[in-house]
Amino acid sequence: KQWYQRRVAITAGIYVFTDASSKDCRLLDSIFRQLITTSKIKINFVLFGTCTKGIDKYYISLAESSGGSCFLLKDRGVYDMTRSLDGEVRREILVFGEHGSDAVIKHGQGNAEVLRSTAKTNIKSDGEFYEVKDILVDTSMDIFHVDAEIYPDDLAENVVLRKPNVQSTNCEDIKMTRTDMVGSVQFDVKSGNCPCTGVWTLLYPKTAKIFSYSVRSSGEFIISFDAFFVDSNSGMQIANLEPCLGQTDNLVVNVKQHEKAIKSLLVLDIVRVEGNTTVHSSKLSRYYHHGSTYIMPLTISEDIGLYDFRIILTGKTIDGTPFRRISTERFTPTTVCTRVTEVTNYHALFPGQRTYITLMVSNNDAVTEIFSVTCSDAAKYGVRVLSFTVYDADGRRSRRYTNPLALDAGSRAEARVVVEGPEVGLTHGQTNTVTCVIGTTRKDFVVSVNLTEMEKEI
Repeated sequence: KQWYQRRVAITAGIYVFTDASSKDCRLLDSIFRQLITTSKIKINFVLFGTCTKGIDKYYISLAESSGGSCFLLKDRGVYDMTRSLDGEVRREILVFGEHGSDAVIKHGQGNAEVLRSTAKTNIKSDGEFYEVKDILVDTSMDIFHVDAEIYPDDLAENVVLRKPNVQSTNCEDIKMTRTDMVGSVQFDVKSGNCPCTGVWTLLYPKTAKIFSYSVRSSGEFIISFDAFFVDSNSGMQIANLEPCLGQTDNLVVNVKQHEKAIKSLLVLDIVRVEGNTTVHSSKLSRYYHHGSTYIMPLTISEDIGLYDFRIILTGKTIDGTPFRRISTERFTPTTVCTRVTEVTNYHALFPGQRTYITLMVSNNDAVTEIFSVTCSDAAKYGVRVLSFTVYDADGRRSRRYTNPLALDAGSRAEARVVVEGPEVGLTHGQTNTVTCVIGTTRKDFVVSVNLTEMEKEI
């Protein structure tokens, strides 16, 4: 055996810390794949930066095929991750004002981008006109921090954070610390026995040319959520898809501290970042799956278009306190996309038999797009792309054998991929990952399908 096989224990984990693209990592691809197969290790990537939008698809592919994870840390995210590894269990969540673009924090991912926000209204205070931002504080927020930046810099001293206008002894038993810096101000609020719940207001002079703020919090329990898209035909196996215009996929929502929320009152909104327009709203209870997971079929319709959007979760805690959470992730619909529509033999590979994978590629754009499909498998048993079945905008079908393939606007094609099962050499229960790269003129898509090796047909 190779040295790396002798030295890596079964079920061990590998952590790759980098701020670079996957170019150098690909040189070790055969070693990574061999370790996944022989030692069942989990490969985890911790990224301190990225050369592309989001996480490199190669890192996602390796992590998913091994059962590992990818972390993209931004700004204070490096500190948050280190603190978590040191045993800190208090988690940071995402809170925001009225405008969806105000969301900046998510547990495990550090700070997202801070966007400029438009004002809600004007009020007169101390002889000056102020703009107002709302911050909704619920019972899970024992401690919260507000970081505000303003330009011109000398206006920072006029930024004010005010408690809710309610009669509550909880709001008397708090400690608020203010720290002023050039062009910015920080507020640290710590509750006494119970949080001061309600709508806090952040005020700043309307003469400001630029104003942005972020809110983060920690508490005894935290209601937060993760949301991602999965292929509706392949279950959870193919996740973190980019939503595709006109395509129906499953939106998976995992609610953290699910038992602390009133399930029947959970509402999911999809909000376009531009204009903060709500384009979809649903009661989440209709899509309950199991545990704390909800799975909602969602079609990216024309009213969403190609605008970035975020997902908002609203509801009430079991003590009746309202809360709002928003995804840090900005989802960007695409017009060119790919999905797995079929895997034969129940996602298994049998001796001397073929397993077929059908990939759907679609072009919902207004111009012709070029697609190329190349596939390989970790065990190198042999994978081939056989042909394409093309459906034009009018539904007419034709067979093509050229690869790359030109698809007219409004057309889609099904690529037929075959994996050859060898007569001997399969290991019962072992996973063989088939990875397909679908290239276009805009970007490359990576799809991985796990096939379970069987010694004989059931």
